[in-house]
Amino acid sequence: MNIIIWNCRGAGKSRLKSILSAYVRKHRVDIVILLETRISGPKAQNVIKKLGFKNFLVEEARGYAGGIWALWNQPNFTIHRLEQSHQVIHMKIEWNNKETFILSAVYASPQLDQRAILWEDLRNFSNSTRDPWLIAGDFNDIIGAHEKKGGAPVDQARCLSFAKAVDDCKLLDLGADGPYFTWKGPKFAHLDRVFKRLDRAMANGDWLARFDKATVKTLPRVYSDHNPLLIKLFSNRTRWEERPFRLFPPWLDHPSFKQLLSENWSHDLMSHINLQQLVPVLRNWNSNTFGIINQRKNTILRRLNGIQISLETRQCDFLEDLESVLRKELEEILSLEELLWFQKARTDWIKGGDRNTKYYHTLAISKRKRNRIETLRNEAGI
Repeated sequence: MNIIIWNCRGAGKSRLKSILSAYVRKHRVDIVILLETRISGPKAQNVIKKLGFKNFLVEEARGYAGGIWALWNQPNFTIHRLEQSHQVIHMKIEWNNKETFILSAVYASPQLDQRAILWEDLRNFSNSTRDPWLIAGDFNDIIGAHEKKGGAPVDQARCLSFAKAVDDCKLLDLGADGPYFTWKGPKFAHLDRVFKRLDRAMANGDWLARFDKATVKTLPRVYSDHNPLLIKLFSNRTRWEERPFRLFPPWLDHPSFKQLLSENWSHDLMSHINLQQLVPVLRNWNSNTFGIINQRKNTILRRLNGIQISLETRQCDFLEDLESVLRKELEEILSLEELLWFQKARTDWIKGGDRNTKYYHTLAISKRKRNRIETLRNEAGI
């Protein structure tokens, strides 16, 4: 599923159709979100029809300001309206009769007091939803000075307020490939032209875990002074044949690792040759030893569930002893799982000493997304 979200700065101009159609064809877009459409009522419905869309959700513009449209044609998924206001439409998307997530399309008001209302509503929405949640659009704010170029110095208080609101909603920025700044502003006397990263896509941990191959691309800026964002839920790139080889700390604690190392290390060979020969052996051993951690964990959980149900109805010393053994084994597996995600996330933060596998999982997914190479840029910036 591919989604384009774009502050088009007015949907009434005739050339929008050709530009939008080109984007839809090129990127095989399933859902189009247009922001700041600036038209409403029968005129809006007439424009949507001319754009070629049969299905739509609309938040009407207020005079010549605002407006959010969600447009689609595909019959293989459904979109249900959950809530909406003049700054956001919350939708539930369902396809294959089972896959669902929430998509929130945002056009944040240029007025600071109105944006404060928006974020209070988003905090409440975040606390009430348990679904995978993707939120994208024009937030009319930046996280920090690095998201602005030119013009007057940034308002640090506003940046901190925006960052706190994002954190309160437990959202992670998906980043984007392509141009960094998504809005081209005016050029004032004696100052450079203003550029800002006003448009972005963010998601909660559940959405990131479900769509861990999702990508965001900033498309070229045409028609509007905002760049469209292309969100692809499933990557169509081919995977690298191999990831870089790394030593995982859990290996050192495994009882068979030292023996494996001793059996496959020759003192008659130079170290780099030993390492070259050891890598495939360790990959295979890792796959057979650690690659089935999740399977082992689920098997133990099923066995514990069965044992504990049985012990509710009858006393059995054998089952009690077996439960104790399995619980200890589960503790070891969870420790290995946590350490693996800790290594992948490259973080030294453990919250209160508690297990936080979801935290590490989300960080590792976020890191893997940053490691992807989507495009290359030469010395000329092309």
